Amino acid sequence: MHKKPQKLSKTPEQSGNSSLIVQSNKLINGRYDMTLLEKRIFLKMVSMINPGDTEFKPLLIDARELIHDLDLKGESLYSEFKKATKKLMQHVCEIKEPDGLLQISLASSVKYYEGQGFVEISFDQKLKPYLLELQNNFTVFGLGEALSLKSLYSLRMYELLKQFIYTGIKIATIEDLKRCLNIVNQYNNYADFKRYVIISAQKELKDTDMAFEFTEIKIGKKVDRLQFIFQKAERTVIQLPKSTIIEEQTIQKSQPIIINNTKKETVSEDKIKVYESLINLKMSDYQAKAIMQKATDKEIYQVHYQVTVALLDPKIKNKPAYAYSVFKKKFNLD
Repeated sequence: MHKKPQKLSKTPEQSGNSSLIVQSNKLINGRYDMTLLEKRIFLKMVSMINPGDTEFKPLLIDARELIHDLDLKGESLYSEFKKATKKLMQHVCEIKEPDGLLQISLASSVKYYEGQGFVEISFDQKLKPYLLELQNNFTVFGLGEALSLKSLYSLRMYELLKQFIYTGIKIATIEDLKRCLNIVNQYNNYADFKRYVIISAQKELKDTDMAFEFTEIKIGKKVDRLQFIFQKAERTVIQLPKSTIIEEQTIQKSQPIIINNTKKETVSEDKIKVYESLINLKMSDYQAKAIMQKATDKEIYQVHYQVTVALLDPKIKNKPAYAYSVFKKKFNLD
């Protein structure tokens, strides 16, 4: 007889539909065949990853809670849910890697605890570079926003456009769009593709933060690509503190610089990047250096990622104080 499994602990940012989804852009741009239900289950799984995780943990989910979150209805919803999780293991996602093409299933195993209402789902281990310890080229959005979309095409368009939220523009060929949407052999008539995919997604996204307009770019008489325009999000740019001394006006890759004005200490470019990542969290020069003396670069980046994701929560008002408090607790700073 099985004992009732224990639920995995979740951070406040991961409870309910306010959870955050953090994915590598390579995974978002990958090609895979999923239904809307399967895609929603996968995003729910991603939202349950803790920001500080360095390894995948089995995700123990209350199926009733998930069915509620996904707004599933009808007498056969449990059987449909089981079919969807089974297909998650069967579907193959194709991701372009520098040395070739990775073909991978998005879930490696699913276990249902009979009579207990729990389902345990595990990610394939080769997805780690695309979901864990991401430092650049990743996209973040809320689970609630994703689950509110009723069309798979709209949800995929939301992800694809969200990657460019800081530029406010994306240009994509029709071929690339159809590849990402896994409809390469469908909608061969552009007018149908425009009507049933692009305009349909435009209507559904108009009340989200990714409402967009688009223009057609032609080669001759044929529409070759689309230019999407949407609201650009502002980045917060933080200047280095005045106490920082830079030996040269232009910093080359091999060029040492001085970041300590009390001791002439030269450091590598890697250390400079770590220092600037802390300064960009609005820490003081003293705080950044205190952290660097206590922790390795890798440890700092791991906590930096965790803090960056947590700071997307609008409930955190004093973001610099929160950021430093996390590092202070993690590394036992005075």
